[in-house]
Amino acid sequence: MDETQKLLQAILESNRQTNAAVAALTNRMDRFEANYSDFIENRFNRLENIVDEIVRTMATKEDLVGFATKEDLAGFATKEDLAGFATKEDLERFATKEDLAGFATKEDLEKFATKEDLAVLTNKIAGLATKEDVAMMTETCASREQVQVLENKFNETDKLHHLKHAYQDREIMIIKEVLSL
Repeated sequence: MDETQKLLQAILESNRQTNAAVAALTNRMDRFEANYSDFIENRFNRLENIVDEIVRTMATKEDLVGFATKEDLAGFATKEDLAGFATKEDLERFATKEDLAGFATKEDLEKFATKEDLAVLTNKIAGLATKEDVAMMTETCASREQVQVLENKFNETDKLHHLKHAYQDREIMIIKEVLSL
């Protein structure tokens, strides 16, 4: 019996070691499974965040599609309306010669009786880009005095005007880049 008992003791000890090894292996498998689940969940969350950001970006760009022309932007009065891309003053700079065509006739200029009244017109003309544009406007003036006022106004603002247009061109390029994204 001693030998049987020793054999049973050895089998029991072997069984305990096997159980301990199985428990250790089960513990490692549980940790592996937990780590793998966390890894997959983190990757999924990261991917989901990337997709959400792409969708948000696309929605923002889609909101701005078609706002590349003056007519499209004309209705916006504040910076908030354009999400920070321009102010009302910036948008008014998109004016073309055609927009000012109403001031190019002799009848329109005759409405200005004083130098102060004519100054209103010259302020509108100050946004034009070249001396040729001013010459076109001055050809329709009713008197030499009005022509002189316009020429003086142009000479005073010539340098400032060209700097302003260089700055505006830069702003327009930035807006075009943002709108093209």
